[in-house]
Amino acid sequence: MSRLTRSVVERHSAAALLYLRGLPRWVVAILVAAVFVGGLVAHGIASAILLVVIAGLLGWLSYLSWRQASTGARVARTVVLLALLVAAGLRLVS
Repeated sequence: MSRLTRSVVERHSAAALLYLRGLPRWVVAILVAAVFVGGLVAHGIASAILLVVIAGLLGWLSYLSWRQASTGARVARTVVLLALLVAAGLRLVS
């Protein structure tokens, strides 16, 4: 993607990131864990939606930190992101 696109995403993300940073860390961790567990426990479309929400959050944060991440971190984030999307797809078809 172009530098312009990256700067637009970074600029639009700034307020959300500042809000998340202002929250206690445990609040964000519990919310993410609750949505993830809900995605694993629920069935059908509800499960898929919750897993896609987590994948979207991970994808957004990964995109923003991609330049600073090491190759190993990039691979790990990509694998986890793909695993979440595959799990969401499997929840839809089962």
